Amino acid sequence: MTAAAVASDTSGRRVEFFHPFFATLMIIRALLLSLLLTSCANNYLVGFGGDTNYLSFDHPNSEEAVADVRAAANKLCRQRKELAIETESTCSLTRCATNYQCQERSDAGN
Repeated sequence: MTAAAVASDTSGRRVEFFHPFFATLMIIRALLLSLLLTSCANNYLVGFGGDTNYLSFDHPNSEEAVADVRAAANKLCRQRKELAIETESTCSLTRCATNYQCQERSDAGN
């Protein structure tokens, strides 16, 4: 089967294998991630997706870094009109890994 035959369906219309919308979406995500990572010198965000409500931070084990991480999580969740709820925090003597979940205000009390 030739490439032209694969690219056309039985009615003769060309089948799009890659829609331009997906390329635009990926570019926007890359720019958003770049902006998030460069917006603040003490930004410890290591995991975040526009399609998920989970945030993961890797930061030093200090009161200042914990406060910075909490403020960053609150800011990101507030952009989605949700609350940042700390779900897990694990620390060694020098580093911490802290996870937050953005939740609707009505769900946060449950």
